[in-house]
Amino acid sequence: MAQSSNVYSLNVVGYVNVTLSPGYSIIENPLQWPGENVLSNVMPVVPKGSIIYDFASGGASFHSYNLQGSGLTNWGATGSSMSQAFLPGTGFFFKNPNTNNYTVTFVGNVMQGTLSNYVRGGGYTLIGSQVPQAGAIDSDLGYIPTASSTTVYRYASAANGLNGGTGGYVPYSYHLNGFGTNQWFSTFGVLSNTVAEGFWLKETHATNWVRTFTVQ
Repeated sequence: MAQSSNVYSLNVVGYVNVTLSPGYSIIENPLQWPGENVLSNVMPVVPKGSIIYDFASGGASFHSYNLQGSGLTNWGATGSSMSQAFLPGTGFFFKNPNTNNYTVTFVGNVMQGTLSNYVRGGGYTLIGSQVPQAGAIDSDLGYIPTASSTTVYRYASAANGLNGGTGGYVPYSYHLNGFGTNQWFSTFGVLSNTVAEGFWLKETHATNWVRTFTVQ
């Protein structure tokens, strides 16, 4: 907690390092930038040739962002504006153009209090945890599926080791078990997300991912 002239701040400032393998990964911004959450603030230092794809708010198409040079002003947008906000919990594809792993560093405030992230109904949402925390999507990260048909699709990259890191999607389905209760099922093991991992969430009904999170 910071204090100055009777002004108090409960902000928790931190950074998160995320290792990205060559090619595509799905990640999300896990921290709140003090100003605008635009790319030049959220990801100011990435390799030349990096590409980002985010899912349009209407859920029908992608926007793309290309880094053509090494400076902050060299991000270029296709189908969107560079003022597009990459808020905590918003998933997006990142293409690492290198032939080796690259570590991207997010810097900002940890979001606290009662948090809410919109989930589209009857389709797919590219999403992630609004706080830098790993664990099970329901018991640790606080997401409650709306129906037994809810499905999570994680992207298999070399960095997370899913499915041998061969690319493609690893599905996890939420449905009834033999004891009359719902749980996640997959041939790829337990559904446990890493810090700053983005994923596709398919829901039958529109809902909000609501949770209360406090650091102190």
